[in-house]
Amino acid sequence: MSKYLYLDRNTFVHRLDPRTKLLLTLAHFIASAALVEQLWLGAFVVFETLLFTTFSRSWKNVHKIRVILIPLAIMTLLSWLIFGTGTTPLFWIIKKEDLCQGVSSVFRSMSSIIMAIVLLSTTRNEELVQGCVKFGLPYRGAFAFSNALRMTPHLTGVAMTVVAAQKSRGLDLDNGGFWMKVKKTVPLVVPAILLGLRSADTMTMAVEAKGFGYTKKRSNYMELQLSGLDWALIIYAILLSVGSIVISANGWFAVYNAL
Repeated sequence: MSKYLYLDRNTFVHRLDPRTKLLLTLAHFIASAALVEQLWLGAFVVFETLLFTTFSRSWKNVHKIRVILIPLAIMTLLSWLIFGTGTTPLFWIIKKEDLCQGVSSVFRSMSSIIMAIVLLSTTRNEELVQGCVKFGLPYRGAFAFSNALRMTPHLTGVAMTVVAAQKSRGLDLDNGGFWMKVKKTVPLVVPAILLGLRSADTMTMAVEAKGFGYTKKRSNYMELQLSGLDWALIIYAILLSVGSIVISANGWFAVYNAL
């Protein structure tokens, strides 16, 4: 099983400029943060996110993180139902405002996470770096961001390798209670940390050997070009961001009037 999220597909989302995909993802984050009380508009944002996931054929990666998405959605909804301050009774101790706010929050959190997964599923690390540089981010900052995305699955793979090695030596991680399993993970921590430090040290020597940071002016093998579809989606991302802020500031389509 691949540890990396990028999926090599020939879809129109993959062919979009990385700047376009970054702006679309940012627009969804802004809309998710701004449209706190707009239930139906939140449903539209979720529907749009599902369309992008389908067109990019990224459901494989969404399915991988279902063990995170489902508990997060349940806990978000329960938190609003338990700790909400609604006043309109709906059923038992559930208030209408709390239910609407909970569903709305689930919409926004799931939409944001899935859009981030779509971004990483359709964009290579080098494309993300180049897109960030085109936006004015210093190359060193973009390189650090790229390495963070690259090292996370790498360290996950290192941990999986250590677990497999220790199991082959007779370590039983499947049986026993909670505290017993915690004690059994101690032999895994030290080798995983050491292997991670070794990987970081090797990468540091590699980039220094190649003259990283020797000059501020860099040449690029990859040249980005915005197409007509890119421009259309960029305009849409701007309208989505500005529109969500304006709608939220004026209180239009508030969730309290949604049902």
